[in-house]
Amino acid sequence: MNQWLAYFQNLHLPAGTEWIWVACMIGAAVLYGYSVHRDRSITILLSLYTSLAIVARAPIVDTVNKWLRLPSNPAAMLVWFLVVFFIVYWLLWNSSMFHYLPSGRGIWWQATIMGFLQIGLAVCIALMLLPAESVAKLPPHLVLVFLNGAARSFWLIAPLIFVFFLRDQLPRYDEDD
Repeated sequence: MNQWLAYFQNLHLPAGTEWIWVACMIGAAVLYGYSVHRDRSITILLSLYTSLAIVARAPIVDTVNKWLRLPSNPAAMLVWFLVVFFIVYWLLWNSSMFHYLPSGRGIWWQATIMGFLQIGLAVCIALMLLPAESVAKLPPHLVLVFLNGAARSFWLIAPLIFVFFLRDQLPRYDEDD
């Protein structure tokens, strides 16, 4: 046991917890990529973007908060995002539009990269919806990787670009099939 502790102490990892976040994100990306099929991955991606648009820009969220007489809560936008995400995901998954998507896991490295990009997008969205005082308590490198202007642009655009480059490898379905 002491050998393991000595090994980890000699790694010279950063003093903060940033490396734990990175390790968790990579581990989650691998697990997510292997467990989610291609069609479900596309549905989740579309649900993330749709939910962000609704929560961040639709005035209905403030109207519902007032109508339900909910107290002001700094994490309310994040909670609304999760609620809207699950509703949109359920609606999309049960719609006939997604029955024509090819199913299957895809190639392992594509699934891992897509998982990494989707988890990064979800973390970026969650941090964007948190109040500034909550974000200020997070490790600075984490904020830099997900909320910096260029980083935020990367996480919002990269999954779409990756799906675009995958399009040639996805089988096409005609209405006649």
